[in-house]
Amino acid sequence: MGWLDDYVNFMFNMGFSEIVVLGVIALLVIGPKQLPHVARTLARMMNELKRATEDLSSSLKDTKDKVQQTVDHVNDLADPNEAFKKITNHKSESNQSEQNQDEHSDS
Repeated sequence: MGWLDDYVNFMFNMGFSEIVVLGVIALLVIGPKQLPHVARTLARMMNELKRATEDLSSSLKDTKDKVQQTVDHVNDLADPNEAFKKITNHKSESNQSEQNQDEHSDS
């Protein structure tokens, strides 16, 4: 049971034998009739917690990426050479689109 022990240890920082002891205690406290229902409820709660954690992590990553883009943009604006390149690229793209529009309107 090496992989199971590794998985349980990764998820809960507990070994397989500790999980078995908790299972026996739960069986004694909750009882055999209620244990399956409690186990399903606990599994659902853990899945919801995992999903919420993943959503939060994804949201934080998106926010981090947006902040990094803003910082990069500000750094580009702070560099006069980079700002000049962007302005000239924008003007040349704008001129090309105007020429393309003129060519299409002449047709």
